[in-house]
Amino acid sequence: TTMGLGGPAGGREQAEEGPGTSDKDLRSTAFAALTDREYEVVEAVAEGLDNAEAAARLFMSEGTVRNHISAILAKLGLRNRTQVAVMYYRCAQAG
Repeated sequence: TTMGLGGPAGGREQAEEGPGTSDKDLRSTAFAALTDREYEVVEAVAEGLDNAEAAARLFMSEGTVRNHISAILAKLGLRNRTQVAVMYYRCAQAG
């Protein structure tokens, strides 16, 4: 579990990640370039949370969530948050 300013990150449950896929498996492949906090934002986006909901869950401001999403899109070569969620679930299924 990743430690942030707010303590252990919530919402990282095996059942949400897809069958047979661990959080570590996803991080070691397509999402390896991301920081731990960026990856937590990816998980929130994949769950369908908006910026305000992700900010509340991750104990950060909405502006910080927006900044993380911009960095995620740039690092992964994606155009929008929907593509982030699709990539997350495709990687979960492939693992």
